[in-house]
Amino acid sequence: MYNNDLFGVRSSEFGVRGSKATKYRIYRLQSPPLRGGLGWGYYAFVFLFVFVKKKFKPFTSNSSFVKKPRVTPFLCFSVLLLTHTSSVAQNLIIERVIVIGNKVTKYNIISREFAFKEGDTLSSPALDNAIELTRQNLNNTSLFNFININKQIIDSNKVYLLIEVTERWYIFPVPIFEVVDRNFNEWWLRKDFSRTNYGFFLNWDNFRGRKENVRLLLRFGYSQRLSLNYSIPYIDKKQKNGLSFLLQYSRSKEVNYTLNESKTVFYKEPKNYIRKEFIGGTRWNYRHGIYKNVSITTEYLNYEISNPSSNLILIILTQALLFQNISM
Repeated sequence: MYNNDLFGVRSSEFGVRGSKATKYRIYRLQSPPLRGGLGWGYYAFVFLFVFVKKKFKPFTSNSSFVKKPRVTPFLCFSVLLLTHTSSVAQNLIIERVIVIGNKVTKYNIISREFAFKEGDTLSSPALDNAIELTRQNLNNTSLFNFININKQIIDSNKVYLLIEVTERWYIFPVPIFEVVDRNFNEWWLRKDFSRTNYGFFLNWDNFRGRKENVRLLLRFGYSQRLSLNYSIPYIDKKQKNGLSFLLQYSRSKEVNYTLNESKTVFYKEPKNYIRKEFIGGTRWNYRHGIYKNVSITTEYLNYEISNPSSNLILIILTQALLFQNISM
């Protein structure tokens, strides 16, 4: 029994068969064992080498010369190296995930869209698919303009993932000025500014960096409306449950109810508001995984109408049901 180094390979000789000593040389790569043991490549190599040496005997006392196959130490070393490399390439461990560029957005909001997590062991094709799926999930949040995901192999089977995001603008204030007549030409004939609406609308996405949404409407003039909509996507640590709230109040002194010779006819009370409307709503949302969502909405609606004639009530309720747009 002896040891010898050849091309960084350790060899050993052993074995006796019959009356004659037969030498079997096993080559083992001098490298750390694969994760979880020596790996199937090592045992496949041993089996192949011993099988070939047994099947093709170079000389025997009662047989003629048999040509020995060219199974050289270098060939065996190459086979083992290829199996070792393929095993490492098929099993990559996600050592760390790094996110940069999120100046507003919290890390847990971004990591909620990951198709992987730190410590996962994936093959190279599976990791590429998970990276592409994560990029699509982040893009669907509408929080970023650009998303780049790069992987860096640090060790033989460890990888770092670098996610670089470019956040978009989240605050959109919009002034309001609108005429209440059917079109601008009809309003221009009167030039009555009391028949206009003016105010302010604010849409704030990714509020507090938690993907929350705030919508505030302040509208005055002919048809007055105050509205507040606040949406919280996640209220628990597991990021599955969310809530949305809506409060809206509107009132008007004039209601259009018919047409006369292609002209709109209004019912108006100068001193009183004919119609008052209050809406309150709550929505519970449950997100299971990435693509499954379940929501339950409850609403409270209250309409107040002065001078309750049957025709006017029917007109107002019909308008409320047909044209009322409630956005949660």
